[in-house]
Amino acid sequence: MFKRILKPLLALATVAFVCQTAFAAPGERAAQSVAAPSGIEVSGLLESDAIWSGDVLVTKTVIVPVGIKLLIEAGARVRFSPTARLDVNGELEIDGSKERPVWLGPEEEPTAQDSPKALWPGLRIVNAKLGRIGHARFVGAGWSEIVGTSLNVRNTVFEKGLGGLKFTTGGTSLVSESTFAQLAQGGVNVSTGAAVEVFDSTFSQFGDFGVINGQRGLVRVKVCEFDRCKRGVRGMNDGSGIKENSFKNCEIAIAVLQSSGNLVIWNNRISGGGIGILCNQFASPKVLANEINGAKEGIRCFQGSSPLLAHNRIEGCETAISCVQLCKPLIEKNQIFRNKVGIYLQASSYAVIRNNNFEDNALHLELGNMMSADWESRVASKTPRGRQARNQELVKMGRAVPEKLETKVATSGEVGARSNWWGEATTAEMVEKGQNAGIAGFKDSFDTPKVSYKGYEGEYALDRISYADWLNAPVGDAGPEGFKPPEKTQPPATDSAPSQ
Repeated sequence: MFKRILKPLLALATVAFVCQTAFAAPGERAAQSVAAPSGIEVSGLLESDAIWSGDVLVTKTVIVPVGIKLLIEAGARVRFSPTARLDVNGELEIDGSKERPVWLGPEEEPTAQDSPKALWPGLRIVNAKLGRIGHARFVGAGWSEIVGTSLNVRNTVFEKGLGGLKFTTGGTSLVSESTFAQLAQGGVNVSTGAAVEVFDSTFSQFGDFGVINGQRGLVRVKVCEFDRCKRGVRGMNDGSGIKENSFKNCEIAIAVLQSSGNLVIWNNRISGGGIGILCNQFASPKVLANEINGAKEGIRCFQGSSPLLAHNRIEGCETAISCVQLCKPLIEKNQIFRNKVGIYLQASSYAVIRNNNFEDNALHLELGNMMSADWESRVASKTPRGRQARNQELVKMGRAVPEKLETKVATSGEVGARSNWWGEATTAEMVEKGQNAGIAGFKDSFDTPKVSYKGYEGEYALDRISYADWLNAPVGDAGPEGFKPPEKTQPPATDSAPSQ
């Protein structure tokens, strides 16, 4: 029988156990619910269905086995000793309400001055039949692990702990209308076959990330707000989506790696912070109709990443778009306004730049180090880069065998930037000087004909920017306003996780 030890204050009280028996089909176990009195201490194996209400102290780990259901009722206050957790293999329902949420936390609630950390381990739900959490508040918890289980989490707060929810090994889950705040590590972690939709939730003040999509996981993040996170969302798998979210003052708002065009980053609003959108390690997502304002770098492409960057508005950044190390994105129909540098290219990154509107940037386009076809053709032995550099990193970590990968770049010595609108002043200068001249808004071989690079002998000719066929008027459908959006996002159903 499930262990019950009444608190000393209730030692003389009469304990009433209310059993409810439902009709069952022949051969099935009749469902029973044992109501625990308020003010109890619990531990060990739960042997029958149970209801917790009022004040409950979990002194040692409680196990909900297969075939057993635990219901925690609205207004319950469940406290955990430092090593006690709730392990669920059966069924869990936390049924709070807006007026009477369920509180789950340590024996002593942390103060506002305490640093976020794990004061109790959190939940562990493994291959459970069903999991629902509504109107709950998790305080000072470690990561709650959801393994092989579909979980529906709504109107729930995770705060002042190590982390929020960690989904692995299958299951299709929904997290909606919830808050993740002041967590030492992160909010939602999805990997290894789990699929999760995060909808209309708030993430703030994180030591690391708000939502992370790990190996072989699938996550879709929609209509969420991120504030003061080291990383807002990190995604790495095809089929994931990051749409219609707001990011403020994040070191990196959105980071994606090792993904193709099936990953879509659409209609997000990013302000302040370090990097708005980072495409890393050969990532080539579709980056569409986002608004980025006041970041250090609006969009950064790194290490062989070649995304589609279209219909974005990037304004007031130190650099609107930077491409470093063998990147070749298609950059079209963007509005690039009032930045210190519009587009910066480095290390043989030959972007295709067309049909964009550039206005009032201190520099529209700058060629940095190793943007030189001369260097590419004359230097036989180069520092490892691109896929070769990545292979060496993986070899050092013991995750790959050494390979010889081709990183040679074929280029004519020109960076293609044809058919763009460059603003009235730059366009007038182009009309005056013609199609092959030094332009005040560009930094290329007309400014620095020869360059030298550390570790390589001699001097090399810097590439030039080809701006021929410039436009005499702005591109009418550039920017987010010119993008035809997909079907409007609808809130998920309230009684089930989203279909995948």
